Amino acid sequence: MLILGGIIIGFLASFISALFGGGSGLIMVPSIYWLLTHAYPHSNALMQMTFTTGSCMAIPLGMMASYKHAKYKNIDGSMLRQMIFPMMFGGVIGVITIAVTSSANLKSYFSVAIALIAVWLFFHRNKGNAAHWPKCIKKTIGAIVGFISTTLGVSVFSVPLFIKFGLDIKKAIGTSTVIVLSYSAVSAISLLVLGIKIVGISHGNIGYLSLPIFLSGVIPSLLGSMIGAKVVSILPQHIMKYCFIILMLVVSGLMFISD
Repeated sequence: MLILGGIIIGFLASFISALFGGGSGLIMVPSIYWLLTHAYPHSNALMQMTFTTGSCMAIPLGMMASYKHAKYKNIDGSMLRQMIFPMMFGGVIGVITIAVTSSANLKSYFSVAIALIAVWLFFHRNKGNAAHWPKCIKKTIGAIVGFISTTLGVSVFSVPLFIKFGLDIKKAIGTSTVIVLSYSAVSAISLLVLGIKIVGISHGNIGYLSLPIFLSGVIPSLLGSMIGAKVVSILPQHIMKYCFIILMLVVSGLMFISD
């Protein structure tokens, strides 16, 4: 079940990530969590395992998606240089928070936060007026977004942030994809090391990392990211926005009612 689940999750999550700029966690978090509840029903670290496995899967996924977005010129170099290190710093603080927070609380935070950002994005209207804030303010906000994204295991906040800073949705998605790749790699390595110290290594896991899900999902993730990045280049922006909102609301509801 874990292997088949990994294949499906890898493809769908990578497609969503390339399409929406880092929303792979919208698929990974509830799906991996559901699989792990059946494989490790008595574990007290299900969300930590979910985040670690998802972060590791996001690395090859993000590499392919970033390449494709660069090819389609969907990356804003100035925004990337300005925000990548503050958001990575926030991600490191997020890893520390995950390590000391209970799995049940992490699940609740995830559900509520995803619903709130979906509602905000629904009512938000990008009128072309960029938020011309000082760089220090933008970087601080970026660090906070990196922290929240890592703590919740899903990076749906970067795209709305970059839209607020004046990028169109396609540039926001491409830029977000590269930055999410960067702090996902940092998160994955950090959580892997922490997990080894706490739960050790077995035939099915390395610390918090579920090997069957991770290994079975790598190749499908590459295929999904290629298709998703291509769809971004042809799909109308307003359709992408409302698909994104619907996906967030559905995932929030499913996680909220799950055991």
